Amino acid sequence: MSLMEVLIVCAISAVLAALLFPSLSRATAAARTVKCAGNLRQLFIAVQGFRNDNNGLLPGSMSAGSLWPQRIAPYLGVTLSGTDIPGAPPCPDTPFLCPAVYADSEPRRSYAFNSRLQDNNLNTDDPAIGIALPSQTVLIADARNTSWFQSQANASFRHDHKMANFLMADGHVEKMDSAAANARPYDVFIRGLAN
Repeated sequence: MSLMEVLIVCAISAVLAALLFPSLSRATAAARTVKCAGNLRQLFIAVQGFRNDNNGLLPGSMSAGSLWPQRIAPYLGVTLSGTDIPGAPPCPDTPFLCPAVYADSEPRRSYAFNSRLQDNNLNTDDPAIGIALPSQTVLIADARNTSWFQSQANASFRHDHKMANFLMADGHVEKMDSAAANARPYDVFIRGLAN
């Protein structure tokens, strides 16, 4: 193989690599979004376990002296120490950690629990049965810098060009951009009340 042939092979390899990098980047971002949705579904199953053991109540309050992740961690088989901030980097790879959280400018949290359900009170656990439209009401969402989801402003649109994943109270995950989230009526989307 002559020097010219080697240079041609290198040039072709460089062109192919340049063509593949954007596709690889998009595939990696899509994989993070899918893993995030899977995490949210696992969190939903854990919330259902908590709910079954607590007379139908959701773990959304601070009345027990701990945040919602500590209250559902046993249902995920995850052990959290008192100093752990679940979903805050650096954090072990558990369902509490969104794989795209590092896209946030200041990654401090991955997910937030809707603390404005029904009575709008952080000091009481809300019954799941009281959510009028569970398929339209957020339970847990991609969030930034908070454990409590109180409005669309708390969402972190970190996926696929400014998208966020929202776990709805019926267990399905919706991916939407800021405009779609802000277009949802607050009383239904956040509070879980009938329209």
